[in-house]
Amino acid sequence: MIPTKVIVSVTGPVAGAGAAQARLAEALGADLLELRLDLFESQAAALSVLKDRTRPVIATCRLKADGGRFSGSEAARRKLLTAAVKAGAAWVDLELASLGWKPDGAKVIGSVHDLEGVPKDAAGLLKRMLASGAEVAKLAAMPRCLREAKVLLDLNGLAPGRIAAFGMGPVGVPTRLLAGRFGAWGVYAASDIGPPAAPGQIPLSEMLFPMRWREVKASTRLYGLLGNPVSQSPGPWAHTVAMRLAGVQGLYLPLEAVDAEDARWALGKGGFGLQGVSVTRPFKEALLDAAEERTTEAAQ
Repeated sequence: MIPTKVIVSVTGPVAGAGAAQARLAEALGADLLELRLDLFESQAAALSVLKDRTRPVIATCRLKADGGRFSGSEAARRKLLTAAVKAGAAWVDLELASLGWKPDGAKVIGSVHDLEGVPKDAAGLLKRMLASGAEVAKLAAMPRCLREAKVLLDLNGLAPGRIAAFGMGPVGVPTRLLAGRFGAWGVYAASDIGPPAAPGQIPLSEMLFPMRWREVKASTRLYGLLGNPVSQSPGPWAHTVAMRLAGVQGLYLPLEAVDAEDARWALGKGGFGLQGVSVTRPFKEALLDAAEERTTEAAQ
């Protein structure tokens, strides 16, 4: 299986900031850079970041409807993407409606973004993008529960190494950490010195070092912090580091369940295959009631 790539989104918004984000990402070990053309203050500032790059670059110009900021015409967007390829970008990221066009010499990532949930025909959308000629099909969706987050992870198995299906927002964070385990083509991380390009992106340094993202494989033991909210807790990286120091190949996931039913699902056979969890608010009482065994201290 082709190793899953980690892509860092370069957001600018000015040339100096964009170049600094790109240099740091390359130094830390990113496999690719995503140049978010729509987030820069000017086209010239965005294109200048392509100079002297040591990693392949994906040129992305996201429409407002898909969570971006580009408000120009489709012709203007194509012109900008073509200019990026001429300046050195190896890939372009295109929404489903734009597939069938690409600048000469570029590879294509077909993209669908759903900011409301997971599309009912998610598998069909991914297959359509691959059938259109895209080298990679990407689905970035906003899972409304942990069960939907697992649905996204499973979609990567439709064409391992050619699909990047993952969740946005706090509920989607486990999908970014487990992308390689499920055969995703790539996963997107945030720059350590710039704002994230999408909700739920994890800074690259956190993914690669405390969370040891590249080391996560089928044999990695999975644990988690189950609660709501959990996104600000240092527990996941602290416990992951502690396990490595103790010689345990493990990953401690932030699991933000939406309700008690979702929390119980995460513990079941259809969940993430967890070896154990720490339960925090507001699910302690609900999960204690569902426990087959409990200590006297826990009951008290």
